[in-house]
Amino acid sequence: MPLAVNNIGDNPQIPGIAADAYIPDQLIAGNLKLVSDSIMLTGGAALQRGSVLGRVAFGAIAASTGKTFASGSIAVGALPLAGDTLTLNGTVITFVVANPVGNQVVIGLTTAQTAQNLLAFLLGSSDANLILFTYSLNSSTLTLTAAAIGTVGNALTLATSDAVAFTVSAATLTGGTANTGNATVGTLSAGAQIKPGNYTAVCATATTANVFDPSGNDLGVATFGIQFTNAEISFLITAGGVACAAGDTFAIAAASGSGYYKLAASNAVDGSQNPVAILADYADASAGNVATASYIMGEFNFNALTLGAGMTLASIKAALRPLGIFIKSSVSATDPG
Repeated sequence: MPLAVNNIGDNPQIPGIAADAYIPDQLIAGNLKLVSDSIMLTGGAALQRGSVLGRVAFGAIAASTGKTFASGSIAVGALPLAGDTLTLNGTVITFVVANPVGNQVVIGLTTAQTAQNLLAFLLGSSDANLILFTYSLNSSTLTLTAAAIGTVGNALTLATSDAVAFTVSAATLTGGTANTGNATVGTLSAGAQIKPGNYTAVCATATTANVFDPSGNDLGVATFGIQFTNAEISFLITAGGVACAAGDTFAIAAASGSGYYKLAASNAVDGSQNPVAILADYADASAGNVATASYIMGEFNFNALTLGAGMTLASIKAALRPLGIFIKSSVSATDPG
């Protein structure tokens, strides 16, 4: 920081005076306790303190066809040795006693703990092969299910270097079956209320299918050749040369998002259209994701906030109030006079 030098002549006792004024940004607008949290900011932009943030809850959408999902299992029957491996569709996972890095998993004190460590690693991985499966755990047995419905999942491979520690159900997943017909599904887009998981359209006739969300709730009927659209999902089923039969199924998978935060905008479809936090300080994510902090509870001055496209006072008030974030519009954000 450069230092300004003032010439004061021969008398160092020349009197002088200086004044500084602190001008608050007036973001905080009440005495409600402030609660903050560490976050990762994404979005490729620099944001000012007071930016209203949404969370990236959803990722890519992908479609597949078939009546059933292929599945398999890995049972942890004994503690693996350091250096033992599991290989899932070509990706090698190595077991270590401590300090795991990359595709390594810590050996637990019990088989159940080792299986839990493996599950935690798999659920957190973004490896291109490992995301082709979904995972669940019962005691020491891991169930692997193909992320895509149909026969494509039957090609996903399982292998181990230690058949004593790990019992693999088969060399590949099994049980994925094809539809009777060869209709396809495409023209996919997410709605503002999309949920993570598998949406399914199950044929009731050769040209209609009942649509269900990941929780099994009925969303209506999709007619072949007509875009199906609701608040959660939109897609188009196109008939092929072989007619579909009752039970033929189309799956639309909405992947979970990064969980990172970005400026909330009403036209987003990745979950960030829902305001959930206020940025606590200036942060620049233009060169990549950055760690920063946000307010998740408190009272804030609307005039000191930065809003994304389509956001309004009414919309952010309604979204943030149930979260313990209260927006006030009666406090001026202009500099004090």
